[in-house]
Amino acid sequence: MTNYAKIQFHGTNGWFDNDTGCTSCISLHHEDCIFIFDAGTGIRRIDPNDVRDRKVIIFLSHLHLDHSVGLHFLQRFRPHSVKIIIPSDLVSSLKVLIAPPFTGGFAKSPYPVIIKGVDPGEYRQDSITFSAYKLLHSTSVFGYRLRIGEKIFSYCVDTKSCPGLNAAATGANVFVCDCGLKRGQNSDSHSHMTPEEALYVADKAGVDRLVLTHFGCTRYTSNEERLELLDLSERLLGELLIAYDGMNLLL
Repeated sequence: MTNYAKIQFHGTNGWFDNDTGCTSCISLHHEDCIFIFDAGTGIRRIDPNDVRDRKVIIFLSHLHLDHSVGLHFLQRFRPHSVKIIIPSDLVSSLKVLIAPPFTGGFAKSPYPVIIKGVDPGEYRQDSITFSAYKLLHSTSVFGYRLRIGEKIFSYCVDTKSCPGLNAAATGANVFVCDCGLKRGQNSDSHSHMTPEEALYVADKAGVDRLVLTHFGCTRYTSNEERLELLDLSERLLGELLIAYDGMNLLL
């Protein structure tokens, strides 16, 4: 097993698409597997040739449509197999969402599709270990942390500061974090993060690289507004990155 993994950002918006980007979707490519984090509209930007005949494991944080509507696009891919990881209390809702009359469903899929409900804890999946953490939002939502070799990737969106977020971020080489709010906004009345809060969590957790994503599309209306956050870099011990659709990283 190698430590090498490529991370691609396909959708970095929250709520809906605009000229800045699609809704939430990130892929992590490692050996014969592709790990996809959330299935917003950005999933359509994944190259089908990257997916063909490979194992696909989708980690759904929750079922708000900006994180799940892209499941409808899966039929354009021809993977070896698909496994969907989701909080266990949302499994029955997912089965409704991806069945007639809303979609054609997976019953006649040319490849096997397995839905696996998980609770907070650690799991083994193929060549990696992953952990699920309960986050704080208006609905059940999980953050995920993957260990690939000696590297740690953490993904947490649609949340505000909470114990699960802190645990998921601890020691991460790459920590992808919600930035739904703008600087100085009051997160107490929202279930999203300000950039200042994300930096605080990352510093406390000893993160190497903090990647802000899931930008509130009515708050951040241009990439220039997002990039203005880079002047917060001096407050962070690690590296600060601002996600955009089409961005690539190495883990």
